[in-house]
Amino acid sequence: MKNCILSFFLLLLWGRDATSVLSATKSNTASFAWTEQQSSQWHFLFEEAEMAKAHHQLSQEHKPQSFAIVHASLITMVDEQVHINQTIVVEDGRIVSMGSSNSISVPQGLRVIDAQGQYLIPGLTDSHVHLLTSSSVYLLNLALGVTTVRDMDGFPWMLKVRENVQNNLLLGPNMYVSGTIISMYPMDWYMEVVEDAAGARNVVGEQSKTGYDFIKVHNVIEEDVLRAIFDEAGKQGLDVVGHVPHDISLELGLNLGYRTMEHFKSYIIDRTLSLTDEDYVALTKGREVWNTPTMSIWGEHQRGDTAFDFLENNEGMAYVSPRDKREWLALAAQPVDGLTELRQNALNIEKEIFRNLMTIEAKFLAGTDSGSGAAFLIPGFVLHNELGIMADIGLSPFKTLETATIEPARAMRRESEFGSLEVGKRADMVLLSKNPLADVNNLRAIKTVFVRGIVLDRGSLDEILNHVETVYQDSAEYLDGFMPTRDNIGELIGDLEALHEDGFVIPGFYVAYMLQLLEAAEYQEEIDRVQRSNE
Repeated sequence: MKNCILSFFLLLLWGRDATSVLSATKSNTASFAWTEQQSSQWHFLFEEAEMAKAHHQLSQEHKPQSFAIVHASLITMVDEQVHINQTIVVEDGRIVSMGSSNSISVPQGLRVIDAQGQYLIPGLTDSHVHLLTSSSVYLLNLALGVTTVRDMDGFPWMLKVRENVQNNLLLGPNMYVSGTIISMYPMDWYMEVVEDAAGARNVVGEQSKTGYDFIKVHNVIEEDVLRAIFDEAGKQGLDVVGHVPHDISLELGLNLGYRTMEHFKSYIIDRTLSLTDEDYVALTKGREVWNTPTMSIWGEHQRGDTAFDFLENNEGMAYVSPRDKREWLALAAQPVDGLTELRQNALNIEKEIFRNLMTIEAKFLAGTDSGSGAAFLIPGFVLHNELGIMADIGLSPFKTLETATIEPARAMRRESEFGSLEVGKRADMVLLSKNPLADVNNLRAIKTVFVRGIVLDRGSLDEILNHVETVYQDSAEYLDGFMPTRDNIGELIGDLEALHEDGFVIPGFYVAYMLQLLEAAEYQEEIDRVQRSNE
């Protein structure tokens, strides 16, 4: 999770015109001599404030409405048929009726969307994301048709964000959130470290009380502790998902009852990045388990011409922070050493595993690890890349589409909420100009995205993308030598105070991070204001 420490804190900050503050810092002399690292950190804070301000503005502009989509070709995901000339009526964010346009009557006063010649599918789900890096992650996912995400490292403040999204106070995909990652090895602050089985049970119990949707485990957990996690999670009515730890066999992991397994860990031996010698096909056959391969993650290790081509030609690069662009450019220029070559080859191993598991009709989820700070992963765009990889391996277009619609709902035991077009389900849909069952690349031909009854037509989607692009373009001008004045910083704190008065949840990470910078400058008055705003 590179760069997360720079990114977690201002997910939802808005207020004054951050771009004007950026401009002011160019001509004003800072009252404290910030180091180069601190300058970069402040630059991020002001940049993300502007992004969050745009996010807030868009959230105010787009609210649910009642409407009918008529004359559409439906791909319901209940079956593999294309149902032509269909009408769907949406009220209160739910599908209330659907059927032939010749027989369904549209209530008077409803907005009517004519979808003649277009294809309506359930909204897409990215089953492995991290919503910790920027407000742009929410916006880009929606702009690319992702109406549901499964966040794989949750924190208490994120549950408030989940609630705000559900209540349409914040524009974003529907969120299902894991507890904070559990590990026995203190890799970094974003993990819940346990020492023994008793401690693991306590953590699972606390995460259940907090309200997370499932429990996630990581790479370093001893067998007795892992067994305790599964046992306690079962008592709490929560599924366990995540990594199969290094010293746990695939067979044991499957027997313990993982609901989803991430990154093909234990199919691939993590320490050597080689294929397991277990008979993984036979072991997986018939299991009620979903694998989220996240094959796109290996793109982080592309170098040379392949990487430079991505940087120059990928359409998503317009929506990447200038800080990330600089880092990715440096990575592209690095030579391919032995470890990088081994990592690059891991994608070929994953494709082999995927191909072999297809023969037993194993269950898959489309996930990307976007938002984790990994290079070359652009939220929203990368899910389409992941689906393309699956299709290229040989998964049929319908089965590929299942991995991002109904299968995530099944894996999360949420079939009654989303994943298919049926009466009573959430009005999360994507209207396409081309048939995705003919070619999964047609999933990019997005005309309109519907999320909880919010209608985002092509103009609105372009507006979202333009906001993201503009913030990053403006920010790029001030990437080097960014020196905020004490007055500039005071304006940001004023925004925090206003947010606090509105009942808005400020992530604790943000407070800690800003306090660290303020303490370096001995800005006691500002420190006191930030602490009061977080009480």
